[in-house]
Amino acid sequence: MVFFPVTFALNLMADRIKAQLLYLAALTGFIYLFIPYGIVGAAIAVVISTLIYAVLMLFVMKKNLPYGFADFFRAQKTPMLYGFIQIVFSFAVLKIAGMYYSESSIPMFIFLGAGTLIAFGLTHLIFRKKEYQNLINEITSTLKKKTAKQSI
Repeated sequence: MVFFPVTFALNLMADRIKAQLLYLAALTGFIYLFIPYGIVGAAIAVVISTLIYAVLMLFVMKKNLPYGFADFFRAQKTPMLYGFIQIVFSFAVLKIAGMYYSESSIPMFIFLGAGTLIAFGLTHLIFRKKEYQNLINEITSTLKKKTAKQSI
């Protein structure tokens, strides 16, 4: 989805279709290769194929735009850090809560959900402190206005 608007705007749909056909071929091959591993194997096949597609699309972008790979990764630095922090939090929750609950239990699901919210909130607070503060100010301002109207 990241590349679709650019390929559409630059009329690179033929290149996108070629990359998607290679993705489909890779996906088919990897699913066939990993089918003995069940759903986990299918997930691995999808991840590997998606990485191949992303690399193909990066080459298409590099060929048609005045930007390099470093520019793309620089633009993706914050989302990658968000993802890394999310992974660390998820593994920490699994490790700690896993001592008390099985991985497929409802409490584990609740703990992972809470851990996800906490990780996202803290990461957002770290990387987007100004926007976070603006949101808090807007909420408190709205609450003050409602309180003032009710007292009149």
